[in-house]
Amino acid sequence: MIPKCERKFHSAYQRCMSDWKKFGIVKELEDEKKSWINPFEEERERGHAILQRRRRLMDIKVAEHPKQEGESQKPPDYKEACTPAESTRQKEIQDLMEAYWASNDLLLSMIDKRSQNLYVRRVDILRNHFDRHGRPYFWVLERAKCADTGGCCGRDCGCCDKALLAYNRPFGYLYPDQKRVFRVYGHCTVECPCCIQVRHRYHPHPRLPKSNF
Repeated sequence: MIPKCERKFHSAYQRCMSDWKKFGIVKELEDEKKSWINPFEEERERGHAILQRRRRLMDIKVAEHPKQEGESQKPPDYKEACTPAESTRQKEIQDLMEAYWASNDLLLSMIDKRSQNLYVRRVDILRNHFDRHGRPYFWVLERAKCADTGGCCGRDCGCCDKALLAYNRPFGYLYPDQKRVFRVYGHCTVECPCCIQVRHRYHPHPRLPKSNF
């Protein structure tokens, strides 16, 4: 049986698409797409790129002195963690998180300023409806594009199925003492660690600062 969350999305999306066909695409909506939708989606993609670079840096093992064969592979001690390379990596990771929260704040500001039309209505539906695994329908509908452009959805690695970030988000005012885990999902950007490894090349995201790694 199809879960209730997916039935609700299907109903809302079909109504939106029906209205789209009924009223057609007028010039005002095309202008809105250029002035709001495209910048919104570009900033959303930039946020995913930030988190993917963060994931890559978190997976890097920095060692000032390579371990010898048979030497313990235990986590670095305080002295090792304070080496210049490790300190630089940790600072970049922290800076990336600051950049992500700033990007997310910009998206929320853009949402508050949005007008109401069919384009924006579609964005709201894709952003606010989730499948049975808690993934937004933005993510669900973009899987084919990810695969068609050489992303992880076209491979068996499952990278896109893994959340880029998870944090506690409070429920609404009806449940002031309750929180749920909110997960951020996104598809491959030029910062995807798996794509970089598979393609053997790295072209940094044009709107991110240069990385030392």
